Amino acid sequence: RIYDSTGKLVRSLERTGAGGLRAIFSPDGKVIAVGNRNYETQLFEIESGKLLHTLEKKQTHDIVFSPDGKRLAIAYVDGNIGLWNVENGELLQMAASGGEETYSVDFNRKGDLLASSGRRGNVVLWDAAKLTKLKELNAQDWVIQVRFSSDGARLLSAGAKEGGPRKQGEVMVWEVK
Repeated sequence: RIYDSTGKLVRSLERTGAGGLRAIFSPDGKVIAVGNRNYETQLFEIESGKLLHTLEKKQTHDIVFSPDGKRLAIAYVDGNIGLWNVENGELLQMAASGGEETYSVDFNRKGDLLASSGRRGNVVLWDAAKLTKLKELNAQDWVIQVRFSSDGARLLSAGAKEGGPRKQGEVMVWEVK
């Protein structure tokens, strides 16, 4: 559902399946992507609420638009990373992250690098155009999130050791060259 700033319902989305667990606006604010761990990711036009595309892969953990809004990167429960064309809903590339599960993805501000993280795998820097691995960073066993700094010079990873208390988690800051 889409509400205005007073909390009044403006429109409902034509969603199929259960509600979304992860939602994000495109950079221009015209499209919203809604993902769910148990269902496909769907793309909606904000103005009308119309369903634009249902992306034919289930088990979304994280979603992020490229800075130009033309691609959508998705981290999947099965350890894969997917790049999708926002305009037509087609899969551009799919690659295994190397981890048991992939929890997070993020583009740098240029959109030429993609970072991923997850469970029992490294933090990975990808060539965002080809979805090929450029660098693997040894991080915690369980990295729930990666995010680039606004200038793209640094990458944060937040996680903990597998089986350890979550209160002993840590944030790592990586230089990106």
